[in-house]
Amino acid sequence: MKKITFNVSCSIFFGLPDGKVKDQLLEDFSTTVKGIWAVPLNFPGAVLHRALQARGRVCKVLSNLIAIRKREMEEGIVDSHDNIISSLLILRNENGRKFLTFSCH
Repeated sequence: MKKITFNVSCSIFFGLPDGKVKDQLLEDFSTTVKGIWAVPLNFPGAVLHRALQARGRVCKVLSNLIAIRKREMEEGIVDSHDNIISSLLILRNENGRKFLTFSCH
């Protein structure tokens, strides 16, 4: 059920097709979630250490996907309503600022 839910979420949010990237993202996301409950010891081999590394990979993939969607929207390749991320990228608040900003630290 987790895999099905994850696959549907990736399709709805990012329009991400099935494949190697989605499988790796699921694995890294699962590792990251396990780190939430880990003993807070950050040294090589520890659950938390692996979770932090996986989080970095997840962040990188998501940043790349968002950048690709932005570029595709600017080039007119995809419609702003093709997926949720594309829709959020065009939203602005009452001050004209972007609704969605994403950065990895």
